[in-house]
Amino acid sequence: MKNFLFYSCKKASELIEKEKIAGLSSVEKVRLELHLSMCRDCKAYKHSSDAIDQKFTKIHHAKDAASKAEIEEMKNRLLDHLKDSND
Repeated sequence: MKNFLFYSCKKASELIEKEKIAGLSSVEKVRLELHLSMCRDCKAYKHSSDAIDQKFTKIHHAKDAASKAEIEEMKNRLLDHLKDSND
């Protein structure tokens, strides 16, 4: 019964990424939320993954209007954020 109700951390991380690309079924969403409610490591992974996606989206949208220096600054801030979240 446990395997039916609870995802492994590997499966949860796969679904965190799948959710951004293709979306999740209702059952996958509920089971992922259940896993995240009990697993602080996966919750932290989701937070970091979301932050990375937001930064890259911002870079993508800004690259047409931004100078190379501004893009480099955004990249550096992203790297700093990743270093901080791993500490």
